[in-house]
Amino acid sequence: IGERLWSEYRRWPMYSKFFDNKGVLPLHIHHRDEHARLVNQFGKPEAYYFPVQLNNYGADFPYTFFGLKPGTTKSHLLECLKDFTKGDNRITDLSAAYRLEPGTAWDVPPGILHGPGSLCTYEPQRASDVYAMYQSVVGDAVVPEELLWKDSPPEKRGDFAYLIDVLDWEANVDPQFAEHHFMRPRPAKPEQD
Repeated sequence: IGERLWSEYRRWPMYSKFFDNKGVLPLHIHHRDEHARLVNQFGKPEAYYFPVQLNNYGADFPYTFFGLKPGTTKSHLLECLKDFTKGDNRITDLSAAYRLEPGTAWDVPPGILHGPGSLCTYEPQRASDVYAMYQSVVGDAVVPEELLWKDSPPEKRGDFAYLIDVLDWEANVDPQFAEHHFMRPRPAKPEQD
């Protein structure tokens, strides 16, 4: 996962898993420590790696939504969140989908909106189950409203401004999002000509 991430991850209880979904997962967030602490949990950083050996086809949606498009305002997001129970809240209109490439990886810090795509993915992550689903409909599946508020403290349920505060806003609207989070493989030793 790279030296930069390893120095962070090695301090926390970790686990890893493979997930191999046929379709895309809903756009969601894993809370940062400050918000996770309010519900007696830890923030949850993740990383995604797409093993070449396990990805002979892309399934239904080999793209992952990450973050928010630059220029998105908190008012835009607030409107989508308030529309959660009215059908498709169209939150992915505010996000960007990146084509997934076997042999590459992404750093997904807590506070970043993401909707994992359909490549088989190796996912090291902090041992925490903190999250909130911000997308109301994915494919033909309706996401239950209780998952929007899943890890909000009881006094914050119904407070859409709190859901925006859970985000790392600047990281989500970063115009160089891919440059800061996408990782290509690097040789373990210098390549010879």
